[in-house]
Amino acid sequence: AKKGPQNVLVTELPEQIIPESLYATGSDQLSIRAVRFRATATETEPRPEVKALDDQMKEKQRDIRRIESELSVLEARGGFLDNLGRFAAGKADEEMQKGTLNPGARQETATFVFGQREEIAQATLELEEEKETTEASLSTLERKRRELTQGIEKVIREAVVFLDAGKAGPTKL
Repeated sequence: AKKGPQNVLVTELPEQIIPESLYATGSDQLSIRAVRFRATATETEPRPEVKALDDQMKEKQRDIRRIESELSVLEARGGFLDNLGRFAAGKADEEMQKGTLNPGARQETATFVFGQREEIAQATLELEEEKETTEASLSTLERKRRELTQGIEKVIREAVVFLDAGKAGPTKL
């Protein structure tokens, strides 16, 4: 302790603390002037087990956003293939009317379009399954978090001990 008046902060008090039950005693050279409880609201969760769940939930939410983005790209690819198919069909009609239809080029376009469609369908199916699994995991994490934090706020609980030390040096509080 330093000689004279000072404050000692006791942190990480449990959620079940009864503030009125707090007290402090010290060695002969310490005079305890007061013990005050304070609860400070915090944006982040102070308990490590809840913070770990929060981190896992954020990771799952990022995964869901990534999957939705990839699904959006696949949808745009499908739209592009639709336009390409319509364009190719229109060109084929023009070529048939002129008598210049190239069946090999038409077959290549059809093979390409349907091949791409199959890839898109397979990738979409895989992403939707991944999204479903990720959402289920997120739901489980949210349930666990609710169980851990039911009726509990994000609060840091501390006690401040106001004391006066008669002399500097090691002491017991």
